[in-house]
Amino acid sequence: MRLSAKARREIIRTAGVELVKREGVYRLSYERVALECPVDTSVGTVRRYFHTFDELASSVASHPACPLVCFEV
Repeated sequence: MRLSAKARREIIRTAGVELVKREGVYRLSYERVALECPVDTSVGTVRRYFHTFDELASSVASHPACPLVCFEV
């Protein structure tokens, strides 16, 4: 069974959160997020759902379980 686009995106986002929680925000990358995913996920798949690194980082940072504190200046 194939995952829906919404489910795949959330799996990738959650993998990013888990990576940040364990190793810190400076270890966040397309490659490391792909490796962190619990289902087989390539770097290309991560890029398909998050076209820019800023989009990936913002999505991870806005996840309720992410330990990063974001605020407006």
